[in-house]
Amino acid sequence: MKKRQAFTLVELLVVISIIALLMAVLVPGLGMARELARRIVCGNSLKGIGQANMSYASEWNGHFVPIGYPRTNDSGDLEVIHWTRNLDFRKYMQIDAYDDGEGVRGSDYSMSLYTLPKKQQCPSDLNVRDATRALGSVLISYAANFEGWGRGDWGATWRLGPIGYKQDQVKNPAEKLMYTEGVGDWWCNWNGADYTRFWDIGKQVYTNHRYRIELGGYGAVAYRHSEGVNALFFDAHVDYMRKQSVFVIPTEPGVSPTVTPLWTPVR
Repeated sequence: MKKRQAFTLVELLVVISIIALLMAVLVPGLGMARELARRIVCGNSLKGIGQANMSYASEWNGHFVPIGYPRTNDSGDLEVIHWTRNLDFRKYMQIDAYDDGEGVRGSDYSMSLYTLPKKQQCPSDLNVRDATRALGSVLISYAANFEGWGRGDWGATWRLGPIGYKQDQVKNPAEKLMYTEGVGDWWCNWNGADYTRFWDIGKQVYTNHRYRIELGGYGAVAYRHSEGVNALFFDAHVDYMRKQSVFVIPTEPGVSPTVTPLWTPVR
């Protein structure tokens, strides 16, 4: 009968080294795979917003949901109905069907209307998962493109009431931004897409409040997915874009950053 030999210390160390090497190779790959899955889920949520907007336009004579419009409430006070609070749009997004009561919620009903259900939020968005970070924020992960509304045509669209841009007003809809990912607000703009001023400094360490107070980052874009972002266009398709494609910073001194066409929805 042969005597069984045990592994030597050297052999054990070799096996442990091989396992450690395999872990070092595989773990980053697993992390990248998980982030890719989160990015896809986020893109599908944005696509749902685009499909809901198409349904809204069908009901409102070709007009998309407005970013916001004024309304007098029951107390006689003027309030702004943002796209997250638009009841018709919420119906098309099937928010009640998705709302399982999970995730961070507002302290009252009016704040809860700024909050999307957990299943419709970006899974990489830390601010919507933590009540201590999300205090006072708009908990929706996504932001409507405010360019155009805040400039010369703001007064016209504001007076239109509960309707937004008309489909036939949007030239080259496959190239014009409708929604993208925000740091915790209901709107974003071209200036907020400047990652060197905002995202590269605050990333997800800063709360929405810190973006606003410390960086002046109202309407900042969140490049949560490997320094890139999902973008929903006016034809309802979603693309993943690296931050350098969203906001093109020139290499020549004194030259202004490039205004990409995707930030001008009505031209």
